Amino acid sequence: MSRRILKYREHKNGQAFIKTVRLNDGNELYLGKIGSPESIDLYQQCLRQLRQLDQKLQGDSRFVAKDGPHTVLTMVAAYMSHAKTYYMTTDGLSQEYQELVYALQPLLDLFGGVMADDLEPRHLVAVQDWMIEQNISRRLINGRVGRIKRAIRWSSKTGVVRAALFHELLCVDGLRAGRTRARETEPVKPVDAEVVKATLPWMTSVSRAMVQVHYLCGMRSQDVANMRPMDIDRSGEVWLYRPAKFKTKHLGYKRVIAIPPIAQKLLLPFLDRAPDAYVFSPREALRCKHDAMRKESTRKTPVYPSELRARAKRAETKVRKTTRVVGTRYNRVSYRQAITNAIRKAKRKGVTIPHWHPHQLRHAIVTFISNQLGPREAQYYAGHKRMETTKIYDSMQVRDLVEIARQLDSIFPAGGL
Repeated sequence: MSRRILKYREHKNGQAFIKTVRLNDGNELYLGKIGSPESIDLYQQCLRQLRQLDQKLQGDSRFVAKDGPHTVLTMVAAYMSHAKTYYMTTDGLSQEYQELVYALQPLLDLFGGVMADDLEPRHLVAVQDWMIEQNISRRLINGRVGRIKRAIRWSSKTGVVRAALFHELLCVDGLRAGRTRARETEPVKPVDAEVVKATLPWMTSVSRAMVQVHYLCGMRSQDVANMRPMDIDRSGEVWLYRPAKFKTKHLGYKRVIAIPPIAQKLLLPFLDRAPDAYVFSPREALRCKHDAMRKESTRKTPVYPSELRARAKRAETKVRKTTRVVGTRYNRVSYRQAITNAIRKAKRKGVTIPHWHPHQLRHAIVTFISNQLGPREAQYYAGHKRMETTKIYDSMQVRDLVEIARQLDSIFPAGGL
């Protein structure tokens, strides 16, 4: 914490500032006119509070005694220290931690030096307005403001700020559709099956099978990326995949995904690996890409010894880079990029394919099943549920899920997409 403050500096605009480590890269927190007693006092106060938080957070970060007024900077520092443990998973920090970074950074930029107890609804409204000016969508703004309130709620219950602060900020409503200047986004629409079929030939064998299994099983992108052989029950005609991690696991729900025979044929070549290894690997996809490039090579001149030495040197460099950059499993960014790269590759060859992304696949199969078999079957197959209803996946409903998968297999032609 205290190591985040470097030193008391003078900005070219005549103000004093401290350079803090931003939640994502770097940030300047202005203290007032350079050399003024107010700026020096605020500088010393920030240092003192961060040192106190360092000492307290070495123990149990759930309880931070309130020794004195905290700035927004120290309040956020305390909360992010808590978030680093609360949102830690077996694969590292979860995506929610990064979303907190995006949400809290504007609050730091605008009001980092303000006393946390002095925060008012108008400050939160100012953060909303700033996000609108940055052309952030309305729904994303509402989500980020909600995360700011969550940080302040934690700060209230642990004594960093006064207890009533969170309740005062609840009067700041979320932005309503059509009532603000915030940018509206189009809802996710299903991608046409013909568009997906046109994209598949331009993908590697790994990403191509990933897209097909994703579509046929009605999964979320996270589910197909996290798939491992040990999570798949292959004892029945329809395989049952129980993800170790999924969207609503922290709410106590269960998740069962049916893998119909038509998808099993696509999945089988990728199950010959360690039980805890990920089925679809970006590293394997990269090797497939390089193999395809070598096969397509039309070089006619001989390969001289100097070129062989250069190739060996490049290969050694690539191995080092691949180990560092390319992961063992896909995430939502790399998966989406694999599809985008295929569309770009097709365009370079003169084939125009409309842009689409992985989230549209789930919408497409749910729409297809709803039209072919009915909305109830589509709900079961996708695993949709409401918070106030009972859990979907009891033994009877798993049997229904298997029956839907059988019907789906008979609807699709051989080979699926």
